[in-house]
Amino acid sequence: MREGPIRRILIVKPSSLGDLVHTLPLANAIKDHWPEVEIDWLVNRAFEPLLSGHPAIARTFPFDRAGLRGPAGLWRGRRDLALLVRELRARRYDLSLDLQGLLRSGLFSFFSGARLRVGFANAREGSPLFYDRRIAPPDRLVHAIHRNLALVAAIGVPAPARPEFRLPVLPAARQAVRAALGSAVAPPSTGRAGAPAPRGAKDAATSRRVVSVFPLGRWSSKFWPPGRCAELLDGLALRPDLLPVLGGSGDERPYAREVASLARSPFLDLVGKTDLPGLVALVAESSVVVAQDSAALHLASALGRPTVGLFGPSTPRYSGPFGVPNRIVRLGLSCSPCLERRCPLGTTACLAELPGERVLSGVLSLLEKIG
Repeated sequence: MREGPIRRILIVKPSSLGDLVHTLPLANAIKDHWPEVEIDWLVNRAFEPLLSGHPAIARTFPFDRAGLRGPAGLWRGRRDLALLVRELRARRYDLSLDLQGLLRSGLFSFFSGARLRVGFANAREGSPLFYDRRIAPPDRLVHAIHRNLALVAAIGVPAPARPEFRLPVLPAARQAVRAALGSAVAPPSTGRAGAPAPRGAKDAATSRRVVSVFPLGRWSSKFWPPGRCAELLDGLALRPDLLPVLGGSGDERPYAREVASLARSPFLDLVGKTDLPGLVALVAESSVVVAQDSAALHLASALGRPTVGLFGPSTPRYSGPFGVPNRIVRLGLSCSPCLERRCPLGTTACLAELPGERVLSGVLSLLEKIG
């Protein structure tokens, strides 16, 4: 470390949502080791609500990444960028940690004016050129959380025996989600998918254990066919003690409509109906979360919720459930994991051929385990 105490630290980790979740244990480890340190976070504006109220974060600096794409975007946003840089420099950071490892994040780390800039030596797009210290990443494939912790271990912050997320759930978001669950469909044979509950069914719905299903991931190679998802929801709906809930973002509404057209039993459709705090609250209210390698899966780990992870092109060794009861469901094809955003074979077979019944079996065995 350079001379002088560490008083303020900037974490540069704008995205993605799941990656932000994986970085929270790093922030907590720093705060536990240096309690007096103020930790700020540079984050994409869309993901800033995840960090609101987090006990380890003093301040967030949001920016609109979408508006800064390409030379034209940078030109239009030059004044906002200049203001952001001035605000960062005014904080007089002692240390910046680039966890994104791209050209943009390396530049932000450099322009922050931090007296020591740290990042991984194998970061992309030339970003290591902007670091004062380039940390060698772990030699073998380890979970993303342990990889992040290795960065601060190299500057004297010991890795905790049990990494913690300490992710807060906003009370208003929890209340809204509970209201949605309370108005859900009653057990099977009471109506169509997403229909309002009959009169007097509220208590029946809220007494059931919530199984939230998040069937899609951001990569096109993480496509699970709607028919397979419908099979899972139908199997869950046969259990009178379970409340199946379909979750996802607004751009997944066409997928949700197709699932609803194929499902034979009712489920609660919340796709596109929760903002980010609502997503956190929904996961927190779930007894089991079924998800691909996506934000919902990582939020479940952060909130201590049992998970069933669907894995095809990615590997649970790096981004699987962390520290919670779980089941991993995968076909184990010879081409999987390929770690490719687009299926090299053009089939997405590692997920397309994964039957809903197999995922249902994972859910039921996990429920039996947790009691």
